[in-house]
Amino acid sequence: MLKLQWTDDLKAESDFRMMGIPFEKVRIPFSKIDLKESGFNSARFEPVIPGLVSDYSQAMRNGDVFPRIVAYRKGSYILTSGNQRSLAIKSLIADGALAKDVVVEIYDLQTSDAMLIEAVTRSANVSHGGRATWEERKAHACKMVAEYGMATADAAKLFTLSQATINNQITSNKTRVALGESGINAASVPSSVLNTVARLDQDSSVFLKVGHLVAQHGPSGEQVKRYVDRIKKARSEDQRLGLVKKIEKELTEQAKTFGNTKKARLSSPRVPLRPRRDQFVAQLTKLANFLDFGKAGEGFSKLSELQVSVAADSQLVSDSWERIELRMSLIMKGRK
Repeated sequence: MLKLQWTDDLKAESDFRMMGIPFEKVRIPFSKIDLKESGFNSARFEPVIPGLVSDYSQAMRNGDVFPRIVAYRKGSYILTSGNQRSLAIKSLIADGALAKDVVVEIYDLQTSDAMLIEAVTRSANVSHGGRATWEERKAHACKMVAEYGMATADAAKLFTLSQATINNQITSNKTRVALGESGINAASVPSSVLNTVARLDQDSSVFLKVGHLVAQHGPSGEQVKRYVDRIKKARSEDQRLGLVKKIEKELTEQAKTFGNTKKARLSSPRVPLRPRRDQFVAQLTKLANFLDFGKAGEGFSKLSELQVSVAADSQLVSDSWERIELRMSLIMKGRK
């Protein structure tokens, strides 16, 4: 029979202490864990990862050491962390590699506080195993702040995020909801753009009109910032609505010229084609959008975020950028 090997989970213990959760390290029969109810938790958007369960099963066969499972008592034990490890153990029992009454080591959390249990459950996969992605950590953190009232600073520490990231995501989520309630589908609008739109008075018709234009035309983040800055400087509602009309006209003309060249050609067959212009604008727009929003809706600020780490790659980027800067400086000098 195999012998399971367990060790301390230093990240989990640090989280318990930070949140003031008493815990004990105990040994219990595996049968005391309610695997069915444990599966209904928020630790992962996909509760079971078959490949990870298979990897864990083989690692246990090989004698690898695993961090203790985390659970709390509710009649039986309910897992907050360790579903994949437990399913691996279950498969080994089914194969006859482990005894049915095998004993496992767990962290027994001495709390019934719903917020603390939810926080532990959501933070469990930040640092090991099939760890949560940046997007998943952000979603979990926003859930804890918006719905459970956790302090942003605590959520940032727990999920390894900046407070600004959490606050910006909560703002963009609220803006999406506000627009959606008025029939505007902003699901594909980047969070950074929605945060800019959120600077407008959400009780004003201007907010909804700008939200509609952004969702319909998909302008760049810089364009939206420029629009909102102009609107914020206007002194009256009439002036703001007048600016919105000008913005709508600008975006409509832009869509005709660059966004749908095939349609423009069909409707205006006598207009000479300008393929260089179209390709140039398309390439610039694509690069600008990628740099502004390519990091899961946020802009890049470091080469490392673009996965440029070795010296050769860094030099290639530097050389290419120098070429672009030189050529663009020559082009822009000649503009009328």
